[in-house]
Amino acid sequence: MLQNSNSNSVNHLRSEEDEVIEPLEECMNFLTNECYDRFPLQIFYREKGVWSRVTDLLAEVKIIAEYPSENIFVVWLDMPSAEEGYMFLLFYDMDSGKSYTAIYNIAGLLEHKST
Repeated sequence: MLQNSNSNSVNHLRSEEDEVIEPLEECMNFLTNECYDRFPLQIFYREKGVWSRVTDLLAEVKIIAEYPSENIFVVWLDMPSAEEGYMFLLFYDMDSGKSYTAIYNIAGLLEHKST
């Protein structure tokens, strides 16, 4: 289960010829696309509560991406509701000041990877 929310409610217009994917939106794609399962695992293996540069995480798991920029960071925390097996993610873009949050079922991913 993944939930995300954009803390900055700015909508970006897109056309078929010139699709704009914001760097933070690309981070969400790395969480929702199964071929990038290594990315949320790499976040989880980092120390809880410590900011990590997203580009460093992507490089460590050998995911090549045009986005995000060097100035996007992520931190994971336990869920405030104490839901075991879920991690709360906060992505922050230093360039724009925007942030995204997500709730990620890391226990489900770990279970899936062990089978």
